[in-house]
Order: sequence, then C-alpha cells, then structure tokens
Amino acid sequence: MSRSLVAVCSAKPRPSVHKTGKGHQHWARDVYHIAASGITTLCGRDRSEWLTIGPIPEITGDCCSRCAAIANATGVK
Repeated sequence: MSRSLVAVCSAKPRPSVHKTGKGHQHWARDVYHIAASGITTLCGRDRSEWLTIGPIPEITGDCCSRCAAIANATGVK
C-alpha cells in the first residue's frame, strides 16, 4: 500500500501547562496526525473539522506516535 502522507492538525490550540516553581510556562508540543481515508486519522481520531497541513515528504518527531507507528507498519509513503 503506497500513498502519500497528508498531515492534519486540530484547529484548537492547546492550553498552557504551568510548571511548579517560579511561574514559568511550558507550552505542550502540538503534534500533527496523518490523514486516513474518510474523516479519520490513522490513529482513529475524527478530523472532520481539522486543518489540512498538506503532503509531507517524511514522518518527523512532531507526528503523533500512533499515526507514525501505523504508517510505518503499513508502508504508507
């Protein structure tokens, strides 16, 4: 099965997460997902209202770990 990787992400920003201590803020890393057929991602999330980033040449560290594992296991390129 060989098809292109199309990245998608949620349109809603993540809330900030406060570290303990002197009030430093740490923003959680926003990951992208890989679109599957229909309105889901490879990891099974509903992407009907998400933004399409577009085709990507390869999976990076910012990809959802479940989407990346499924893409690697099924040979999606």
